[in-house]
Amino acid sequence: MEPVMIIKQVTKRYKGGGGISDFSIQVGKGEVWGLFGPNGAGKTTLLKILTGLCQADSGSVELFGHDVRDRFESAMSRVSCLIETADAYEYMSAERNLKLAARFYPDLPKERIGEVLELVGLSNEKRKKVSGFSLGMKQRLAIASALLARPALIILDEPTNGLDIDGMLWLRGLIAKLAREEGTTFLISSHGIQEMEQVCTHACMIAGGTLMKQGPISELTHGGVTLEAAYMSAIHHQAKGEAMAHV
Repeated sequence: MEPVMIIKQVTKRYKGGGGISDFSIQVGKGEVWGLFGPNGAGKTTLLKILTGLCQADSGSVELFGHDVRDRFESAMSRVSCLIETADAYEYMSAERNLKLAARFYPDLPKERIGEVLELVGLSNEKRKKVSGFSLGMKQRLAIASALLARPALIILDEPTNGLDIDGMLWLRGLIAKLAREEGTTFLISSHGIQEMEQVCTHACMIAGGTLMKQGPISELTHGGVTLEAAYMSAIHHQAKGEAMAHV
């Protein structure tokens, strides 16, 4: 089966510092990948490259066999993403916001808006103005928008922002359900390893723009090691290697 996503040796460096270096992963259908790292690790830079919001200095990204740089529309045709902020028209209702988003999908069944509102738990609030929503409710609405067209790949940047404990449990259940029942693939950026460890099938750990470890969760946590412990170990080895390089 052809991989959903292939990232090969992607590098993007900024003049003031930061970015990512020589990043490579391969993602298969129905896999849930967690991109874990602290703030400033390079996670959002990678997601922007994947979605065409910025260009890599070198390397390549293929989505469903199409190069993002050369065949952007084809590459993104089955992709949905939520990056950085949960934007919506505050003066409109949740339902009206989704109707506006649905205009980009002319073949979308009318009942789909009601379906996604039910999925994210906003059916009872669908006619309320977004200006009266909590941050968590706005995040749920943004996720509903991302789900509208039944994308094959969903890219989420810090999707648990603003969600309470119940909201986080709901989100993990939703991701697991879509991956299991519909074969939806996820790439989820988060600095909260413990929040997402239970739903991710694979993980890549990044710090300082460098990919430290990647692979199935079962392998990274072999021997009863938690994913958080594996991450801290990777950071320790990276720091030790950098210190030795300067001796």
